[in-house]
Parts: sequence; structure tokens; C-alpha cells
Amino acid sequence: MSSPLSKLLQVTPTNTLVKELMINGEDVSRVQRFVKYDKFRDLAYFTNDSGSTFICIGERIDMIEFTTEEEQKNSKENPPKSWLF
Repeated sequence: MSSPLSKLLQVTPTNTLVKELMINGEDVSRVQRFVKYDKFRDLAYFTNDSGSTFICIGERIDMIEFTTEEEQKNSKENPPKSWLF
């Protein structure tokens, strides 16, 4: 696969935080980090904080948004507050 998305995944560093991922029109909110991309099999690997691995076919990814370095820095300086209801 030589789409712009596959080229992006090939150069994305391991453990890059994922802000949003859409596959086949559905939001996949259970992933937190990009692990790797296998260009020969067109498979993208993701993981979450509980250690689960999510694998998907690259051509099925509609949209992926990574957390920017500035957002990562700000989240470390100002961690999200928990709300109790």
C-alpha cells in the first residue's frame, strides 16, 4: 500500500499517542498509542493503557489524529482532573 496514510504510519515513531482513530466510519476510542506499522501486510498496531493490543488493516483506517508534542507536554504539566458524580 502506498497511500499517504501508509506513508505517514511508516514514519510515525513507536508509542506516539493517538488522539482519535476512525475505522470504517466508527470511532475507535479504546486505543491510546500507535505501536508499529507493517507495510508488507498493511497492518497497524495500537495499544492501550491496560496493555491490550489492537490490530487493524491500514486501508480500513479513515482518519487518525495523533497528539502533538505540545499537547503531550501540556498534559504532563496539567494532568486531567477527575470528576466524581
